[in-house]
Parts: sequence; C-alpha cells; structure tokens
Amino acid sequence: MSHVYIVNLDACVSEDQLEDELRTYGVIRCIWVENHYAFIDFDNCKDAQKAIHELDGKHNWKVELSYYSRGTVVIVIVIMVATILA
Repeated sequence: MSHVYIVNLDACVSEDQLEDELRTYGVIRCIWVENHYAFIDFDNCKDAQKAIHELDGKHNWKVELSYYSRGTVVIVIVIMVATILA
C-alpha cells in the first residue's frame, strides 16, 4: 500500500469529490480529508506514483508520497489542531 499526501485543497473538497478525481489512477483503500489536506492510501505503489506525477500542481495542489505510519498521523493531527487553536 502507498500513502499519498495532498495539501492546498479547497476547504469545500469532500472525500467523494477527491475519490472521483483519484480513482482513475487505481484502487483506493482509504481517503481521509481534513480542511486543506488529505491522505490517500492506494493499493499499488505504481498507481500512487502516477497520481502524484499527474496531479502535483493541478488545482494548485501539492501532491507527494507520504511516509507516515498510523502513529505519525495522530501526531500530525495534534500539531495542526494545536496550531489552528493557538
């Protein structure tokens, strides 16, 4: 499984809209959208790489491979929430 990180999403982008945009690249196991960013788990690394290559810069998005583990995601969320509330 390959994890993709997208930042600079419009606040109104939903999981369904993002899935519509991404499913042409391959099987998606999970999508998680929050404010202006998202994590997407592709079933196949080559599919993730193709999505990154074709979507990086489109819609002003920054799209890259994410090397997070599930524990790290929790840390990222906590830091972002703390920053927003500060």
